[in-house]
Amino acid sequence: MSDEKVNRDVMYRVRKSLWFTKEDVNFVSLKQGVIFVNFGTIKDRTRILNLSHWLFDQCLFVMLPIVKGQELDVYAFNITPFLLRIFNIPFEHMDQKVAFVVGKAIGEVVAIDWHDRDGIN
Repeated sequence: MSDEKVNRDVMYRVRKSLWFTKEDVNFVSLKQGVIFVNFGTIKDRTRILNLSHWLFDQCLFVMLPIVKGQELDVYAFNITPFLLRIFNIPFEHMDQKVAFVVGKAIGEVVAIDWHDRDGIN
C-alpha cells in the first residue's frame, strides 16, 4: 500500500532469509502493492502470520491469510495490529482498566499483555 516502488527482488531475498522457513517460499505480484506469498508448509505460514506485521524499506508489509473464494478487493491491507508500550502513567493508575481505556483511545484493543508485580497475569 505504498506509492513508492519497492525493489521486489531484494525484498523477496530479505524475507526468505529472515523467516527461516522449513520449505521454500514463493512470491507472486498480483497487482500494484499486493503480493501473494505461498508458503511450502502450513506450519511456516502460521508462524509467520502470527509474528504480526513486518517493515521493509520503511514500508509496512501487512500479511493476511487468503480465504478461498474471497475477492482481492475485500481484504483490508490498511489495518494491522500493533504492540504499544505506554510510558509515564502514574504508578497508582497502572492497572488493566487504565491500560484498556488508554488503548481504546488510540484504537481497537485486541489484547492486553498484563503482568502484575509478581509476574502473574
